Amino acid sequence: MDAASAERELEEVATLVDLDRAGLGYRDTIRRGALTSEPAAATRPPSLLPPLDVAKRSPSGVHEGSAELELLSVLGIGGMGEVWLAHQRALDRQVAVKTLRGEAFAPEAADALLVEALATGALEHPSIVPVHALGAGPGGAPLLVMKRVDGATVHALIQDSDHPAWPALERRHGDRLRAYVEILMRVADALQFAHTHGLVHRDVKPENIMVGRFGETYLLDWGVAFRRLPEGDTSRPADARKVAIVGTPAFMSPELARGCEAQIDARSDVYLLGATLHTILTGTAPHRGETLFAVLLSALLSEPHTYEEDVPDELASLAGRCMSVEPSERPESALAVRDALAGFVRHQSSLHLAREADERLLELGAELDEQALRSHATTLTLAEARFGFIHALKEWPENPLALSGLQRTYRALVETELARGNPDSAAAHLSLLEEPDPLLSARLESLRASAEERELLADQARQENIEADPTLHGKSRAGLVAAVAIIPAVGLALFLSESGHRPVPPVWVSTVIDTAVFAFVGGSALVFRKALLANRWGRQAVGLFLIASVVALATGAVTLLRGDDLYVDVPYRTLVFSALFAGSALYVSPRLWIAAGWGLFAAVLSAFWPPFTLPGFVSTLLLAIALMVAVSVGRRQTAKRDPSQR
Repeated sequence: MDAASAERELEEVATLVDLDRAGLGYRDTIRRGALTSEPAAATRPPSLLPPLDVAKRSPSGVHEGSAELELLSVLGIGGMGEVWLAHQRALDRQVAVKTLRGEAFAPEAADALLVEALATGALEHPSIVPVHALGAGPGGAPLLVMKRVDGATVHALIQDSDHPAWPALERRHGDRLRAYVEILMRVADALQFAHTHGLVHRDVKPENIMVGRFGETYLLDWGVAFRRLPEGDTSRPADARKVAIVGTPAFMSPELARGCEAQIDARSDVYLLGATLHTILTGTAPHRGETLFAVLLSALLSEPHTYEEDVPDELASLAGRCMSVEPSERPESALAVRDALAGFVRHQSSLHLAREADERLLELGAELDEQALRSHATTLTLAEARFGFIHALKEWPENPLALSGLQRTYRALVETELARGNPDSAAAHLSLLEEPDPLLSARLESLRASAEERELLADQARQENIEADPTLHGKSRAGLVAAVAIIPAVGLALFLSESGHRPVPPVWVSTVIDTAVFAFVGGSALVFRKALLANRWGRQAVGLFLIASVVALATGAVTLLRGDDLYVDVPYRTLVFSALFAGSALYVSPRLWIAAGWGLFAAVLSAFWPPFTLPGFVSTLLLAIALMVAVSVGRRQTAKRDPSQR
């Protein structure tokens, strides 16, 4: 409904109701008959009420007479009535007596008092003040005897932040907002109880909610309560033109402002609960204006309110839904409002955890540099924040602060893992983000490509280490090398035993030995190829011995053809082997430089001192064999540094 339509509708109501005649403020309660198209009709004529024995205490304070109810002092004064503190003689207790002001009382005031008596008398609930008696006092005025309630109204608590009742409430509830919420929960319980009995309060507001000294809560002033007819009951026809504006304009729902009783039901009280919650959250009533017409127009429009940032979103949303223009958009019952308030109380623990986790995130700052992302302190802080948000969501899965905070934590975790070069961990956290982040995804793909390249280089380095490892199957190679050394030794021993210890064997003996070595090395390489040829170093070592055998055979053949003896052949053979070992030192093992150097020395010395020819050659071979054995059975090489990190 727009403002113009609402104003026209309210003007139609104003033709039936004289708004100016009321003479009431926008926070005063409009009673039945004050603004109505028909005069009030008392539910029960006061003349039919049983008389009550009531007397006022004398000005001197001395009790005189024997009245059952002795009025002691005035507790409060309203627009048409007043409440007295009284002493009930029979039970020797203090009670509250509500009566009308003045000797002559208005019919609408008497009707309101009777309505309140009958309504509260029929509702036995912990948050509804018990009624002890209803009768007529001196002059025929109706009297309502109730339990005395000692405490403060919610209105007084809102107006006075230093009210004496606050310390006890804070000790009981923990903080002021939670105290208000739990008070409203008890009011909602009382309303739900009344609604199940067909009664609508119509005047829920902070002034009508009393908080006792011991934490008890009471919903007061049932004087304008309205009894709904059961479905299908036509004993009281619903007349859409019957206008009775009842309640407090500053808190009224649109249907209460229209005054059409046919539209009023339990959801009207739900609106009033929301209006009371709004007043608690903002300190002001939802409807205000310079005139009563302006206030009622505000109630009829019930435009949405915007709340300050410090107001909890959950309560702001609940107040807004309760004060919806359309009753169908409000919570379906007072019980639903009570459950929503109870949910807010339960959610406080979750919000507390989420706030603490959010503070941990704020400690890190908006942006982190590369060094901060890699630090252990950042990791610890993010882990603590994530733990806090997750546990907050366990208590309240819809916690908005925890949901957004957890997403921010996941983003920060992605950043830290990207900075540390951990693509798998970064991808795991990135998958937890509700909304994809193209920038982070692109960075992740770039990191994956770099990581794959580093892994490829690392694999190549590991493979190179394996290929160059002389200890791989080193024992098998050591056996082969030892056998290569044994074969010439056995051959020479046999020759010397048969030749009468000739100092130098003939060339053909050397050729036979060289052939045996070649055949042994070649056969072993063929039979034990999986072990001997497992990597490049093994293949080079076997190749070295095969080449050495071939060189020995070749030099022996040349010597045979020329008819020379070993004194001529061996120095050349030693020199060739020295060169062979020098070349192999570049590929097989640097230790072979030792054998190469010794071979060169032996070859030169043999040229000047022939007796050293054979010992020099044999010692060169044995030295090379010993070095190869030492390399094969030595300590395993450590892995080389990753080339990508050089």
